[in-house]
Amino acid sequence: MKRTTYLLMFLVFFTACKKDWLEKKRDISVIVPTTLKDLRLLLNNELPLNIDGRALMESSCDDIYVTKSQFDAITTIPEHNALVWKKDLYEGASNIKDWDSSYSTIQYANVILDALTKITRNSGNALEYDNIKGNALYFRSRAFFNLVMSFAKYYDKNTASTDLGIPLKLSSDINEKITRASVQEVYEMIISDLQTAGELLPSIAKVNTDASKLAAYGLLSRCFYYMDNYERALEFANKAYAINNYLIDYNTVSPTAGVPTYASGEMHIYSNIVALNLVSGLANIDEEFYNSYSQNDLRKTMYFTIRPDGGIHFQGYYVYGGFFGGTATDEMLLIKSECKARLNDIAGAMEDLNTLLIKRYKTNTYVPLSATSIAGALSIINTERRKELTRRGLRFQDLKKLNRDPATAKTLTKIIDGVSYTLPPNDPRYVFPIPDYVIRYSGITQNQR
Repeated sequence: MKRTTYLLMFLVFFTACKKDWLEKKRDISVIVPTTLKDLRLLLNNELPLNIDGRALMESSCDDIYVTKSQFDAITTIPEHNALVWKKDLYEGASNIKDWDSSYSTIQYANVILDALTKITRNSGNALEYDNIKGNALYFRSRAFFNLVMSFAKYYDKNTASTDLGIPLKLSSDINEKITRASVQEVYEMIISDLQTAGELLPSIAKVNTDASKLAAYGLLSRCFYYMDNYERALEFANKAYAINNYLIDYNTVSPTAGVPTYASGEMHIYSNIVALNLVSGLANIDEEFYNSYSQNDLRKTMYFTIRPDGGIHFQGYYVYGGFFGGTATDEMLLIKSECKARLNDIAGAMEDLNTLLIKRYKTNTYVPLSATSIAGALSIINTERRKELTRRGLRFQDLKKLNRDPATAKTLTKIIDGVSYTLPPNDPRYVFPIPDYVIRYSGITQNQR
């Protein structure tokens, strides 16, 4: 226990680039875990593992706006600048949580995976051994995925092998040379490790902070979805849905319930986005977006409340204290629906979408949606995807995806105190810069802004 406690004190992002920290890490060999019990204790630490580093994506999307006073009240420089897509996003800031929290998760996972290579797997410990390994692979993959969505270009099969991705840190050795893998290599690693995790893990975890086949399949579906590989995205969405198709009927919940944590049964795994100041409610929901919900849509009252000043406040958290970043039943239905539409199964696409939405509308008011063309179906699905998955850390990546088609590309605009800020489709600012201290320490190539 003492050895593991020491390890927890020192396990932080390996490229934090502070010399004093690097000096402390030189003696990590004397405090590494050596037993499966040690590794289980590491996995039980929710802070580095059950977080999603996509706060900057939330700040940058079009679902929110801020007034001048709210804008000025946000003191965290990266988040403040992300709201208006400033080119110099960090201005020398030395604590970029989207990057640091993900690589902290990766370092935890690597310590566990390295330790497992020194522990003999046998008939007596196989179940625990496999569970620990599967969890470590899942959490590392999720961190890599968050990073590649934030700090690399959208996946394009024609350029992915040459587009710069993120460092694939696969060892706990802090002296390992840091290089940027290609986007293709990053996605291949994520897919491979998640598939292995799915083989090792139980269908459903005993506690919602642990990974499972359900969580691995859900994340694989999301991964293939953002690779525009609709056959594989559908395959894994179906696998996840076969394990858990639970969907809460919002009619069974009081409209004054506020935070709908009753929907936790839909979650595949607990996950909390590190959302910085936006968690405190400084941002408003875009009024046009809010008005896109019909009066019979229960999400309008479940997800939002009107402040005394008239601002629209989001309250639809699936987890206490922050935004939910994990996969869930509703996302799987939306992925299934879109994939079927893109694969020319329009009837199947609308059936999946209606399965979701009938649980979100007042009883006896929902009129099933229909479409007669792929384009028509996709238009409906994209609209409902945004409404269902708002504040999940996905909208900015969805915009990157939609911008690839001129028919769905969108110029983002925010007006603060009479000043207009815009982000055109496919602008380099859709890719966040790597933190300055990482560039200084490693010498890797910075993203174009």
